[in-house]
Amino acid sequence: MKYLAYILWLAVLTGLNFGVFGNLAFFGTVPNLLLLFVIFTGSLKADLFERLFVAFVGGLFADYWNGGFFGGFTLAFILLILLLQAVRSAFSLRDMDWKYFYAVFFLAYVFVGLTLWAYNFVALRSNWTEYYISFLGFLRKWPGEMLYNLVLLYPTKRYYDFAQKINRRYLEIGQP
Repeated sequence: MKYLAYILWLAVLTGLNFGVFGNLAFFGTVPNLLLLFVIFTGSLKADLFERLFVAFVGGLFADYWNGGFFGGFTLAFILLILLLQAVRSAFSLRDMDWKYFYAVFFLAYVFVGLTLWAYNFVALRSNWTEYYISFLGFLRKWPGEMLYNLVLLYPTKRYYDFAQKINRRYLEIGQP
């Protein structure tokens, strides 16, 4: 039931991301609410399998709706969760605090962007796709996307907290 609830929360977020914000482009870019949700899950949840599940499902939704070479977002989100786990283990952080969160968001956003760029570059060089965003194109759209995601960081955090509250109260999921 826990994982079905996460699929539901991510499906709602996917609808918001690609249905609503897809039509509200800001400097030609749209936010990535799924990335924000994965960052929150990777930073605030304790169970590694649960975090990897959210990253996998969120990545599948993002891959389906973004139109790039399939698997890029899934790989990037899973690698991001593993990187956050390594950082949490190395610095003995049980939970991330807001004083670290903007740095975590920035580094996670850069990591996912570079991972997607490299993944699509390898797919292009392997003749698996013709779709490719050059590194210069990536750098051009990056500031607008970063700003748009920063604006939606707090509302996405509230959505994450709401989902966790509903999960704990009605589905008995997560920590009390």
